[in-house]
Amino acid sequence: LSAVAVALTLTAPGIPMLLQGQELLSTGTFHDDAPLDWTRVDSQVGFLRFVRDLVGLRRNLGGSSGGLKGEGTTVHHTNEVDSVVAFLRFDTSPSSDAVLVVVSLSPASFPTYRVGVPSAGTWTVLLDSSREQYGLGHPAEGPVAYVAESAPLDGLDANVLVTLPPFGVLVLAKE
Repeated sequence: LSAVAVALTLTAPGIPMLLQGQELLSTGTFHDDAPLDWTRVDSQVGFLRFVRDLVGLRRNLGGSSGGLKGEGTTVHHTNEVDSVVAFLRFDTSPSSDAVLVVVSLSPASFPTYRVGVPSAGTWTVLLDSSREQYGLGHPAEGPVAYVAESAPLDGLDANVLVTLPPFGVLVLAKE
């Protein structure tokens, strides 16, 4: 669940705050006089990479996640039965620069999970917590892009079928 918590922190509007050591899954009480335990880097390299990639998306370093820099947010999908939430982050408008964030708080995997998006077409995966490089223990990696169809869902004009890992996070942007 630490990955989900960090992902929600870094994809939510406002100024995100990570405490010293959180990027290395440090536990215990924070002490400002205690240095970071750098010996944890080797054992937590996957999680550190996950946090680094989220920070890069937040800062729009790749040029495709500008919606995460804006204050616009629309929570358009909540599924209390399956513990899944999806929201759009945008700077200008959901139709022009939206970033879709889908979060599963369930121990179950969802090989086919449908969620609404603003428009049909190809949605590129900017981050998938199931990627092997993150070492978060998920069984399979999803595709690098999804194609949304023009069928309204969740109050939006289109929908996309995604693969959600247990306690997983997907971040997508329209091509």
